[in-house]
Amino acid sequence: MMYRCETMNDLKQIESVYRKWMKKDFPPSELKPFASIKKDFVNQEYVCYGIFREDTLCGYAFFATKNIENGRRQYLLDYFAVAEKERNQGIGSQFLQLLANAVTDCDLLICEAENPQDAEDEAEKLLRQRRVGFYLRNGFSDTGVTTRLFGVEYVILALKNTPQHSQEEIKTFYHAVYSRIIPKLLLQKNLIIH
Repeated sequence: MMYRCETMNDLKQIESVYRKWMKKDFPPSELKPFASIKKDFVNQEYVCYGIFREDTLCGYAFFATKNIENGRRQYLLDYFAVAEKERNQGIGSQFLQLLANAVTDCDLLICEAENPQDAEDEAEKLLRQRRVGFYLRNGFSDTGVTTRLFGVEYVILALKNTPQHSQEEIKTFYHAVYSRIIPKLLLQKNLIIH
């Protein structure tokens, strides 16, 4: 089946995805207010992609971004999901491959995955290992950077086909993204980057 990856440039379409999909796909504690997404989108610091089969949206990938020199951007995968009825058919893998080619202005693309070593039990550890494995199988590598954000430990993975960056550069970008959305004192208490 043929899929295509497209940028979503219509704020109404993005809001529709937020209200109809993201509120189901993510727990309230992980879902930032739409006003925050809208602000960053209007400021050209947020990019949204969809994977489509003909005219049907089958999944979405939302990125917090940072503009750097020469028209390049750094990307943090903020939200990624495939439609519930489309899951377990390889669409997520196809989507990541299409995204790797779609983000032509990309200087760095990273994502967070909950650290399996910090899981509360064996079942949670296996689930986290599956998530990390999904990204590793689909063109990402472990950067060696870990973070603790609001008590949750994450590993930071980077898309391999982008320029290599030092751990310090990755940490700086990661901190810059969260500095935009979390008040300074709250961030100081709730973000640790290792």
